[in-house]
Amino acid sequence: MAEAADRLFDLSEHVRQGAIALLDMEWIRLAEIRNSIPELVRRKLTEERFTLFSIRKDLSQGISGLLTYHRHRLELLGQRIADASPQKLLSRGYSITLREGKAVTDASQLKAGDCLITRLAKGSVQSIVVEGIKLVSNRSEKR
Repeated sequence: MAEAADRLFDLSEHVRQGAIALLDMEWIRLAEIRNSIPELVRRKLTEERFTLFSIRKDLSQGISGLLTYHRHRLELLGQRIADASPQKLLSRGYSITLREGKAVTDASQLKAGDCLITRLAKGSVQSIVVEGIKLVSNRSEKR
């Protein structure tokens, strides 16, 4: 029986020492993890800074592209507005004839004695209708 008690004591001591050794190994592993945390945090911060930098660069390029596109579109619209202006038409040799401040688009609206103002690129001319409308056939225009 003493022999069994000794054997049991040896086994329990062996289990206790194994548990202590296992705890020591876990404490060492925990210390290694704890020591690696600052480096892991620095590495993660560096990665996220790079990601933010890339996103910022992409946003900047996207916004720059959009601004360029809309600036060009605005220039084109401005040019279209300038080309459609009455003054531009007048500078090409066209004129605008007004009766009572409104554009005359049909000669049949005029009668003898009407006062007209014809706007040119440089200045204007006032005239009075002497005769009513005269129809001109296509044949007489070709002669």
